[in-house]
Amino acid sequence: MAIARNTKVSVEPNKLLIASFALAAPIRFFVRLTFRRTDERAQADSLKPLHFARIFRIFEYGARLMRLASILFLALNSLAILAQNALPNLRPPYAPFPRDPYYTNEWHLEQRDPDGSRTGPDINARGAWTRTKGEGVVVAIIDNGVELTHHDLVTNALPDLSYDFEVGVTNGFPRTDSDNRGTAAAGLVAAAMDGRGIVGIAPAAKFVSWNIHPTNSIPGRSFILPDKMANVFTYLSNTVAIQTHEWSETQTLGFVAPTNVESEAISNAIVFGRGGKGIIMVRPAGDLHVDLFSGSWFGRNVNDDAYASDPRVITVAAARIDGRVTSFSDRGACILVAGLSGDNGFPNVWSTDRTGISGYNFVTFPTEPDLSDYVFGNLGFIGTAVSAPMVSGVCALILSVNPNLTYRDVQQILIHASRHFDKADPDLHRNGAGYWVSHRLGFGIPDAAEAVRLAETWHNRPPLQLSRTSRRMFPFPMPRCVCKRARPELFRRSINPLLHFLRLACSQTIRRLTCRWSMLASPRMRSRKICTAKGR
Repeated sequence: MAIARNTKVSVEPNKLLIASFALAAPIRFFVRLTFRRTDERAQADSLKPLHFARIFRIFEYGARLMRLASILFLALNSLAILAQNALPNLRPPYAPFPRDPYYTNEWHLEQRDPDGSRTGPDINARGAWTRTKGEGVVVAIIDNGVELTHHDLVTNALPDLSYDFEVGVTNGFPRTDSDNRGTAAAGLVAAAMDGRGIVGIAPAAKFVSWNIHPTNSIPGRSFILPDKMANVFTYLSNTVAIQTHEWSETQTLGFVAPTNVESEAISNAIVFGRGGKGIIMVRPAGDLHVDLFSGSWFGRNVNDDAYASDPRVITVAAARIDGRVTSFSDRGACILVAGLSGDNGFPNVWSTDRTGISGYNFVTFPTEPDLSDYVFGNLGFIGTAVSAPMVSGVCALILSVNPNLTYRDVQQILIHASRHFDKADPDLHRNGAGYWVSHRLGFGIPDAAEAVRLAETWHNRPPLQLSRTSRRMFPFPMPRCVCKRARPELFRRSINPLLHFLRLACSQTIRRLTCRWSMLASPRMRSRKICTAKGR
C-alpha cells in the first residue's frame, strides 16, 4: 500500500506552458492581421480624416502592449517552472510505510490503493505524519485503566502521572479481569511506531491512564461519585492537553446531568486549563440507539446526556467501514464529528489488548504469540468508545503543530477538516454556513492531514461570547415551561463562526428540576431538531 510521490514538480510537458503558447499564438495572429502597417494602410491613413488616424494609432499601441504582455506571460511561466523544480512541493508526500506488521490491518488509518486513491473512509494518519506524530502532547485515557506495561504502549505511557481516582493512588492499571476498554483505547491514540504490533494515530504522543470506575456499584451511576469526578476534570490541567472520556451513563435512558460540583470543575478546566486555552474534552456519543447484542431499539438521543451535549465538548459518533453511521451510535444535534468503528456484519478495528489471555482476546496463537496482545475481528472492542479515541489522536496531531490553539479553535479545525462519505444519509443537509452536517455523524469523519495543515497556519478565533438574544431569532415555536409560571429565557453561546449553541432556561424550580432545551444552529439559525429534557 506504499504510495510514491515526488517532492519536485515534473518537467515533463507542463500544462501551463502549453496553455500559454496556445494563448499567445492567436493573439499574435490577430495583431498582425488587424494592425499590420502596410503601404496600402499608410496610403489610406493619408486620405482619412485626422481623428480616424488617431484611432488606428491607439489600436496599434494596444497591439504592441498585448505583444509585450504575451512575452511577459511566457517569461513568468518559465520562472514558475524553474521555481517549482527548485523548491519542495508545498504538499509533502506520505510518510514512509510503517514497519509495524499489523499496520496493514488498520483500515481506519488508511484505506488507499497503491496509487493513493481512497477506497473508503479513513483518518488519513500517514498524510499527517510528515509534519508531526503528536510530539509534545499528553492525552488522558479516562476509563477503567490501561495496561501501561504493554510492549506497544510502554514507550509513550506516563505511569507517574496516571491515577486511580476511586482508590486515590498513583496507579492507572485495570483493577479487574473485565476492565479492558482503556487498554484498547490507548492503542488507538498512542501505540508506538516501533516496528512491532500496530501504530496509533499519534504514535509520538504521551498518554496517562485515569481510572474512574467505582469499586462497588452505585445506584443510578456507572462511574465514581461527583466529588471524585470533579477532581478528574481539573487534574493536571496544565500538563494534560486532551481528556478522552471513554465512559457514558448506561444505567438510564433518561436525562443525565452533571452535579453542581462537576459543572464547576468542567468550567474551570475549560477556562483555566492549558494556561487559559482550555482542555480538549472528547466524549463518545453513546451506544444505545440499538442494542448490539439483543437488537432492541432504544432510540436514545445524545442530547439527553448533559455531559456530552455541553458545547465545549467534542462529541463523537461512530461510522462503519463504508462511511455509514453504525446501528448503535446515538443520534443528536450535539455531535460534532465521527470516528470509525465496527458494526454487526462489518469488520472491527485493530488495537492493543491486555497481554496474554487477559482482555478481549483470550485466544493463544502458538506460531505468532504477539497476536494474543491485540484485539481484532469479532472479539468485542466496538462502539463509540472506539471512535472517540481516534478523534483524540487527531486532536493530538493538531496541538502538536500549534499548541497555542484554544479548545474552540480545535473544534473549528475539526469541522473544516471533516467530510461525509454517506451522501444517501436522509438526515444530511447543508447548514447556513454551507457545511454538510447531520444528527448522525455531525460534520463527518476528520482527515488528519488536512487538520494538521489547517492548524499550522491557523489564526485563533475570538473568545467565547455569551449573550441574551431576541426571541425573534429562535426558528421554532417557543416551548412551554414545565412549571407554566415563567417565560423561558433564550441565551446564545457563540462557539465559532460555524456553530451557535442556544439554551433555553427557566428560572422557576420545581422539585429541584428546571426546564431546559438544547439545540445546535448554524449562523443562519438553520437546524431541524430540538431536544426537550428536564435536568438540574
